[in-house]
Amino acid sequence: MNTILTGGTVDVTTVKINADSSMEHVQKSGGGPWGGMTVNENFFTMLRELIGDRVFDEFCSEFPEEEYDCRLEFEVQKREVSILSFVSLQQLKLS
Repeated sequence: MNTILTGGTVDVTTVKINADSSMEHVQKSGGGPWGGMTVNENFFTMLRELIGDRVFDEFCSEFPEEEYDCRLEFEVQKREVSILSFVSLQQLKLS
């Protein structure tokens, strides 16, 4: 069993080691609806709703590097969230 603690979630993977020393997944990890990817999807869905489908799609198609940077920056900010973050609000860099 392999346990990984990152970004506020716990991922557990169970692997069986066979007689020939090969490995076989018994249970793959996954954060389910509480995982980090779901948080990301929900954030960008909210952003899309705020600025509209047309503007969001135009931004993504015309500025793919900036879209990537925005997603990366969100991931960085998300990992830095702590109880103190709720006391002083953090800004997400969108430019």
